[in-house]
Amino acid sequence: MIKMSLLTLLAVLLHFYSWAAAADVDNDIVSQEVMEGNNFTISTKLPKLDTDPQSLFTLVNGTSEVPLAQLTCHFLKCLPNYWTSGVLLEFNEENVTLILLKITRSQTGLYKVRDLSSQQPKDKCFNVTVYVPPPEPPPSSRYTDAPVIVATIGFIVIVVAIIIGVIFFKCRRASFISD
Repeated sequence: MIKMSLLTLLAVLLHFYSWAAAADVDNDIVSQEVMEGNNFTISTKLPKLDTDPQSLFTLVNGTSEVPLAQLTCHFLKCLPNYWTSGVLLEFNEENVTLILLKITRSQTGLYKVRDLSSQQPKDKCFNVTVYVPPPEPPPSSRYTDAPVIVATIGFIVIVVAIIIGVIFFKCRRASFISD
């Protein structure tokens, strides 16, 4: 009887240990900022293709996760699946990259990349902050529009031409009267 309860206790402890180890998922969070309207990439390494890797990209929305895209590989062939628009998956033998196209402020949040092919799913997390680009500074006073410059130069040329004409006319008239 004692051996049976000891065995049961050992099984319970082993189960608890394996559950705690599974709960201890690699959750390092990488924080990144991106300007609104730009494309944003999230990359992670793929295990060897002969292990049929599978990667799931999600956006954490409150207590739920919204799937964005998944890469599924079988027999050395990989296929991307998309669940939302504005995303693109690129992959090679080493990496898989999720590209968020023309990101908006509403896409700020926590993104997870989950390796579904491993015994213990590992998450790689990205805290993405989308910011609005700063407003363009007002034009400087030394940089004016070309039409204003042309009009100013034209006005100066006309005034100079009138002054030269008046001086020339007075000189010519004075020489004509003295003859």
